[in-house]
Amino acid sequence: MTVPPRQGRVRKDRQERILKAAESVFASEGFERASVASIAEKAKLPKANLFYYFSSKEELYQSLINEIFRDCQQIFAAFSAEAGPRVGIERFLRDSLHFCRHRPDAARIFGEMTIRAVPAVGSEVLEALRRMMADKAQLIDAWVAKGTVCPVDGRHLLAAFWAMTQYYAVFDQQMRRDPQKNGLSDDEWNFIENQVICYAWRILGLDAEVRTECCA
Repeated sequence: MTVPPRQGRVRKDRQERILKAAESVFASEGFERASVASIAEKAKLPKANLFYYFSSKEELYQSLINEIFRDCQQIFAAFSAEAGPRVGIERFLRDSLHFCRHRPDAARIFGEMTIRAVPAVGSEVLEALRRMMADKAQLIDAWVAKGTVCPVDGRHLLAAFWAMTQYYAVFDQQMRRDPQKNGLSDDEWNFIENQVICYAWRILGLDAEVRTECCA
């Protein structure tokens, strides 16, 4: 049965509205404490409407994780052999920080999923994440073997990159120059991006090739 265009748009808009509300609630409450009622309230929809689109809290969480993981795949795609270490790593770090800046709740949820067992998350996503991390670690190890970058362990370098970027989504309040402001300023984010990229270049011995103001 074909869904009329207007009805299809309404359904898509409602689903996006629910997912956005779920992102906020799951980030602040965690999977276990979050309730369907609080998500429906955040989405300004009756609880029964939410169940029309998602059959359970578990299905809603899994749908949200799948969406976030697709964004993560795009971020990791910038990290490629074709781009090379300097361009690829800079793009990867900038995209990671952009994600943490504009979707901090999504970054927090993805972090929760990776550090503790969340029943709603299927093994497929975790296995796909493991394979993606392993592939990029092997790429770094290949650069090391060719002498393109300084000796590092690819797997641990990725863990360090994750920590350097994820921190600003989870603890952004600690980094604000003015604690009264809501979020970091554009200048603060630009400074953070340059700092993180400089750290990466220095670790890999790439800072002599290209420098920014904070590397000088």
